[in-house]
Formats: sequence, C-alpha cells, structure tokens
Amino acid sequence: MPDYRFRTIDANGKIRSDTMVASNPMELEKRLGSMGFDLLSFKEQRRSSRYILQKKTISRRDLINFTFHVEQLTKSGVPLLDSLKDIRDSIEYGHFTDVLQTVIDDIEGGKTLSRALAEHSQIFDKVYFTLVRVGEETGNLPEVLRDLAETVMWQDELASHTRKIMIYPAIVTVVVISVVSFLMMYLMPQLLPFIKNIGSEVPLHTRILVNVSDAFVNYWYLIFSLPVVLYIAIIAASKKSVALRYFLDGLKLKIWLIGPLNSKIKL
Repeated sequence: MPDYRFRTIDANGKIRSDTMVASNPMELEKRLGSMGFDLLSFKEQRRSSRYILQKKTISRRDLINFTFHVEQLTKSGVPLLDSLKDIRDSIEYGHFTDVLQTVIDDIEGGKTLSRALAEHSQIFDKVYFTLVRVGEETGNLPEVLRDLAETVMWQDELASHTRKIMIYPAIVTVVVISVVSFLMMYLMPQLLPFIKNIGSEVPLHTRILVNVSDAFVNYWYLIFSLPVVLYIAIIAASKKSVALRYFLDGLKLKIWLIGPLNSKIKL
C-alpha cells in the first residue's frame, strides 16, 4: 500500500504538508475531505510504509479508545469494516490512522481482524490478537473486546500508579548522586592540602576517599557515561540474541520485591 506525500488547504486558508497511507489517490482525497481538507497536490513515496508502521507504537490510551469503540460498534450490529472506517475517520490524523488504514485494507483483501492486527505487533501484542482470534472463532468478539478494554485500562492505571510511586525514589537518587558528585569533585579536592599538612599517617578509609575523589575528578566522563553506554549495549545485544533476552527476563523475575510483583502482573 503506497505512502503519499501531500499538500492540503483548510477552510481558513492554511496550507499543510504531511504524509498519509492510502490505497489510491481517490481514497487519499476522500479521507482528507472527511477531515476538512482540500487536496492541492500529492506524490507517491517510493519507500514502503508498512515496515515503518510496524516499528512505531501508540499510547495505551489510544489502544483503550480503539478497543472500546470497536466493541461498542460491533455489539450494536455495525459491520466490522464500517466500524473501523468510522473510527479511522473520527480520530485526529496521525500514525494510528495509517495503522487503521492498513488493517482495513488487509481485511478487504481477505484477512480476518486478528490476522490484520497481528501485522502490527508493536501495537497489538500476541495476547491481544490471539484473544481477538478466539472471539472471532467463538462468535463472542464484542465480549472479548470488552474484556480486553478492561484489561488495557487496568494496565494503564497500574503504569500510572507505578510512575507516581517512582517519582520520589527518582528524585532522591538524583539528589544523592548530585551531592556525592559535588563532594567528590569539588569539596574533597579543597580538603586535600589540609589532609596532607596534618603530618600524621592518614587512615585507610581516608586514603580510599581521596582515591575515589581523584577518580571522579580525572575520569568523571567515564563514570557518568559508562552506565548509559552499558544500558544501550545490553538493549542492542538483547535484540539480536534470544538467549540474552531469556537471561534478562529471568533476572527481572528474580529481583527482590520487583520480581514477584512483575510475575503476578504478567499472570
């Protein structure tokens, strides 16, 4: 399915340039017209858009609204394709609009809803489209979608509460790191002449503190950048190695307090 680069004008005379996925130019003009834009010009992009769509994701709130609206429309007897088109035309244009367009095109091409959703695994995970397939096979799609919407809402609330809980520890961690860095890089070097002029033997823990201060002063760029580099390297390596992903996931499940909680959430 092509990706079009277009220029439009709205009722206020404002010209806008953007990209949109559409089956053909007529579909592009129709969709833009339903959004209140008049098409001025367009150009088909050579680069395939499906790969780009598969790499992007959407907010959990958008997923909740989509699931809820599909459930309500299908429960009311509206055909599935009409429901998806209504949702596509009613939301503000963005990445999710293009995703819905590809889903609609796949269904019109003969795929089921679950198979069309499975093409966008970054948005609809395996549990989501598998349960949709179960709903299709049993004829209980609206009920399954209702349960899915409630589950995604619960996940969203849990993530929101978790973020609120983590704000205080994050602030404390930043303050502690800032204070320690200030002591090691500024205050401790100021005290070194005084320590050397004492004349007596410097205790072991003081010598260790002086060495740590020297390390901060001379290698601060390594100390602060190394954790970030290690994190990026681990993430990049885990994308290429299945064994490493299994190891990291197993490690997450064994971390004190967080591991058991994570296990219960996943179950």
